[in-house]
Amino acid sequence: MELDFYKLNLCGNDFILFNLLKGGLPSEESRAKITRHISRRTEGVGSNGVIFLSENPEFSATVHHYNYAGIKTPCFDAYLCASKFLFDYGFSRDGKISFFSSGSVVTVDSIDSLTFRISTGVARTENEEMMRINGNEYMYTPVSFDRIPGAGAVFFFFNKNRKEKEEIARLFNLENDMSRRYKTVFTTVYSNDEIKIEPVFRRLEKDMIFAASVAGSASSYRSYCDNEILVNCKGGELFFQKNETTNNVYITGKPEYVFRGNYYFDESDS
Repeated sequence: MELDFYKLNLCGNDFILFNLLKGGLPSEESRAKITRHISRRTEGVGSNGVIFLSENPEFSATVHHYNYAGIKTPCFDAYLCASKFLFDYGFSRDGKISFFSSGSVVTVDSIDSLTFRISTGVARTENEEMMRINGNEYMYTPVSFDRIPGAGAVFFFFNKNRKEKEEIARLFNLENDMSRRYKTVFTTVYSNDEIKIEPVFRRLEKDMIFAASVAGSASSYRSYCDNEILVNCKGGELFFQKNETTNNVYITGKPEYVFRGNYYFDESDS
């Protein structure tokens, strides 16, 4: 099987996209195999996930996203990358792109040909909690959303150097209860409208829009920042906005094409 693909990137999170809007969508099992095969960074093209676009008579498309392990899962980064392609394919109507994915309709605002905004839902921010690791106490702010499974734990650091953060990240990854309950995001506040985030995610869970959503929500809740925040990531920038009345969160980003190509997949491979 030979398939044409596009590689896209958002803030260091890269995806392979297959345009199957004209038909030819492989079976669920084949899609999982293709994802595992093409996502390998040593033998394949390399990516954190794969997007299959298929035709949908009611919406722009159906977006099927698989993480690099071949597991079908929602991912906001993938949705913004898919929106970039759908915009270029002519599917933006009145500044909006709507598609079906993971059992629900996703609507993305197309600000212009480069910039797209998505709602991650209503933020639920809780009071600080404390955890102890190796005798040290760390305070964190839990954040969850009505549209996102799971929750984030935001740790604010003001005077930690890189080596200290790396050691803390290592300890958090060893803390099984923490990794089961939360996706951890280290956050540094630069000003009332700018932060830097360093997610402590496993590759399977990487979603920079989710990280920006929880970090921005916690920063606003703790009164470190206003409701509009520039979020610096290792691979780029995102823009956080929160509606003060509804607590609905919006993230704006600029997905980019990396390259395009074609890929041959032997269906006997696993």
